[in-house]
Formats: sequence, C-alpha cells, structure tokens
Amino acid sequence: AGQGGEPGTLGTVSEDVVAAIRSGEPVQPGTAVTSSSVTAPSATTQSGAQSGAQSAQNAYALAGTTAEDQYSHAFSLLSQANYDQAEQALQAFLDEHPNHRLAGNAKYWLGETHYVRGHYQDAAVAFAEGYQTYPNSTKAPDNLLKLGKSLSALGETNDACGTYGELLRRFPNAAPTILKQADQERRRLACP
Repeated sequence: AGQGGEPGTLGTVSEDVVAAIRSGEPVQPGTAVTSSSVTAPSATTQSGAQSGAQSAQNAYALAGTTAEDQYSHAFSLLSQANYDQAEQALQAFLDEHPNHRLAGNAKYWLGETHYVRGHYQDAAVAFAEGYQTYPNSTKAPDNLLKLGKSLSALGETNDACGTYGELLRRFPNAAPTILKQADQERRRLACP
C-alpha cells in the first residue's frame, strides 16, 4: 500500500468515523474521509461477518439458489419500494456473500434503503462501510456521493464537503451525473 496520491489507492473512512456516525456523535471536521491506503478488513470484521451470517440466516431466508438470484430478489424488493424487506434481504446477502462480486453493489443499495426512509445515520454508516470495504466497486463513487448527502442531512457540513472533495479528486472519471451532483452539493453547502 502506498500514499494517497499513488494510482489505484483510494481514501478510507476510518473505523472511528464509522463508530461516531453509528453512535450519533459528531464527527471531527474534515475526518469523514481521509486520503490513505486502503487496508483489508480486520479479522474482527471478518469474524463479525461470519457471526452476522448466522443471525441473518435466522432472521431472513434469502430467495433463490444462486448468489445472483438472491441479489436479484433483494434488488427487486428495493425496486418495489419495499424498503424494510429489501434492507433485510440485502443485509442477509452481505452476511452470506461478503466477498461476492455483487457485494459492493449490495452494500450501496443497503445504504439506499436507509437513505430513502430518512434514516441518515444508518445510511451514512452503510455508505461509509461500503466505500471502506469495497473501494474498487463500481459503486465506490456512488457511496461517497450518498455519504456526503447523508452527512449533510445530519448537519455535518464540513465532513460532507470533505467527502464531496474526495469524490471529485479520487473519481474524476465517474459518471457525469455523479460528478454533477457532487459539484451541486458542494455549491449548495458553500464548500471551500
């Protein structure tokens, strides 16, 4: 792993920031996203995912025989605006398939289930964890955009601005709609 400016190196969202967002504590200004190398999830994170898989299997039975079928089912619940069940299905998918090629997408859509219901704290945690855990996912820029929007909704303007700045620096070739929204949000918040 190298310094933040090397190709292929993305910013991270620290465990402290995720814990602060999760607990509702204010995040120190400018610390939501930091430029540094991405590290693999810790052993405790991985074992937590395994124990979470057991509880998810008890809490929600995934529909479908393949991981792709299970993801499609969870996504269809989201498409039907059945956000409570979509949340459960996406979380169960992530618990059962944390390293699947669709896991980064599932984490992003899990965040969306919270965001559309106005659960901005839970959304911020999901988007931060999505960016942290799946930095190479096609949804990484989307995670940063929605993390910024969630932080803004929570009144964490400085961190929202930092997140949008990170998005624009790290993903200058992201989809034009994402870049445009990030730029609009930066202007709306009067970010430096």
